[in-house]
Amino acid sequence: MYKYAATRPDFVDVYGDPSGRKTNSDTWTSFGVGSEICHPDGTLNIRGGYITVDLYFTDTFQYTKLYTMRDSVKRVLANLGEVMWDEPEADKKLASLGAS
Repeated sequence: MYKYAATRPDFVDVYGDPSGRKTNSDTWTSFGVGSEICHPDGTLNIRGGYITVDLYFTDTFQYTKLYTMRDSVKRVLANLGEVMWDEPEADKKLASLGAS
């Protein structure tokens, strides 16, 4: 996954070049963005042919603010795949973008 990510300039601009990281043969990994309120996880499923990014929010207020903008987020990410949301009242605060 790191080798693939390192070939994507858009990824490297946001997360840095991961090519120097220890080899990861799993189908998922986490990439920090230096935020205390949101933690992204990336999943690459070779067999299923999809990539997902899950955003885990530790700050429920910030998640609720983003949730109110979900129509705008959907338009921005429309070319990447389906955007799935948890209701703000759910036990977990997760915004998930899946693209295949």
